Amino acid sequence: VCTIPQESQLFKDQIITEGAKGTYPLDPDIRKLFLQLPPPKLGEKYFDFERLKANLQEMLGEETHYDFTLTRRIANLLRDNDFELTAIVDQNKLVSVEPHDTCRVLYGVAVDIGTTSIAAKLLNITNGETVAVASALNPQRTYGADVISRINYVVEHKGGLELQHRIVVKEINALISKLCADAGIQSENIYKVTAAGNTVMQHFLLNIDPRNLAYSPYTPAFQGPVTIAAREIGIEINENGVLYTIPNLACFVGSDMTAVLTVLNLEETEDIQLVVDIGTNGEIVFGSKNKLLCTSSPAGPAWEGAYIAWGMRAARGAIERAEIVDGDLEFRTIGDADPIGICGSGLLDMVCEFRRKNMIDKTGRILGTEE
Repeated sequence: VCTIPQESQLFKDQIITEGAKGTYPLDPDIRKLFLQLPPPKLGEKYFDFERLKANLQEMLGEETHYDFTLTRRIANLLRDNDFELTAIVDQNKLVSVEPHDTCRVLYGVAVDIGTTSIAAKLLNITNGETVAVASALNPQRTYGADVISRINYVVEHKGGLELQHRIVVKEINALISKLCADAGIQSENIYKVTAAGNTVMQHFLLNIDPRNLAYSPYTPAFQGPVTIAAREIGIEINENGVLYTIPNLACFVGSDMTAVLTVLNLEETEDIQLVVDIGTNGEIVFGSKNKLLCTSSPAGPAWEGAYIAWGMRAARGAIERAEIVDGDLEFRTIGDADPIGICGSGLLDMVCEFRRKNMIDKTGRILGTEE
């Protein structure tokens, strides 16, 4: 018999979706270009699609690649809209065309697929503004708190990979729906989704078997980056929208760390720096522009409260900050509620305080009073 305490059903998990903000030049891979093509004249050599490509090349300064299936739409689209249309170009590939001028409507979603939680941001690509933010727990946690457990589930259960893929895509679509509702836009206004996550999460997202990551020599199926039509894996945005996954770094150092390094620009400084991502899958990068070293370690469900007597997720009543002051323990809980447990950030604070007060040594061994 399993009993779920009523109070535990009221907990709302706290997922951090904000961080340090910087100023960066706006240079998106995807853009919209308004074209006013001259109509053909009798006696003039004129091909609809070639004229479109020539105008795009003139505007972009380089040749544009395209999917030939677009030619089926061009002729009628031009003539039904007075030869005015908007071209959607991603990484110099023409992915779609729309009637008249729709350049002001261009949104994208950035998704961080963590082992435990998923965070998503809706951005206005025309100006770089963050319009809405949403987050949720990763539904894959039902099949294992860590990445190895989830890989084992795939190995041991027929259809396990498809299941892990389907539920994470479903959760991303749910977050996109929430973002659209909060921003008052339609999902058709979203033309690109950029996804980051650890290597195993990327495999699940793209429906690629990750089993070789569980065994020596721990080999991923791909590094990336990957650009595909979002509809190929069921992501519900504009029918011609694009999914882009940031490249991974190593077997368990994923594209989430690649994204961090892209922002920090470590390759531009001589100073030695250490970048630490303490998640369910922990990742570390160390170095400067001369050389960067990276590694990973399964921080595991300990940071989510599992296997700890009073451990819990980051929900109301969890101790999230702690400090020892003059021999007394001072702490703060989420929601300023009465303490009912301790979550990962509180655990990290406590370990730091124990070390600072010489209560444990560098290996974590508890020191006696004589030491």
